[in-house]
Amino acid sequence: METLNFRLTATEENLDNYLDTIGSMKDDESRARQQLEEVKSILKDSKTKLRDYNLPVIPKPYYTELEEASEALKEIVKELEKKPITISVLNTRVDTARDLALKLFTKTGNMLKMAKFAEMAIVYGNRYRSTVIDLEKHLTFSEGLYFKGDYQRSLEIVINALNKIEPGIYEKLIELYGEK
Repeated sequence: METLNFRLTATEENLDNYLDTIGSMKDDESRARQQLEEVKSILKDSKTKLRDYNLPVIPKPYYTELEEASEALKEIVKELEKKPITISVLNTRVDTARDLALKLFTKTGNMLKMAKFAEMAIVYGNRYRSTVIDLEKHLTFSEGLYFKGDYQRSLEIVINALNKIEPGIYEKLIELYGEK
């Protein structure tokens, strides 16, 4: 009777452990589904921000990163559809997708800030266009870069050119337009 009682206790402990593991896996799965929705929302927000500003060109590397993030989302869905689900693989997929989506969201914000600021600097520089011959060349080149989607170089060139005419122009433009 004691042996049977001991075996019953051991079996009961094993059953409790299995139930805890299953409960934990279920929690991990529901957390992964929730994070999937969050990642989808982050990607949607990135696309919306991009559409709202209406950039002349979106650089090709941006599309590559967008595709990678979208593919990572599909991998989460595939992993969730598998039965049985491998939690460690699922967690890795979720982490990867979240990281890619956040990276894309950050890149979108930075690109838009750069484009807005480059555009404002070019517009500001137009007041000197007819009077400063050297500036004409830099503004034209900067505009060309802007319309090719190279917003950072466009901004650098126009700021450097304007800085020769008005030292400290970068800080002045930040104050004027309230951008950081």
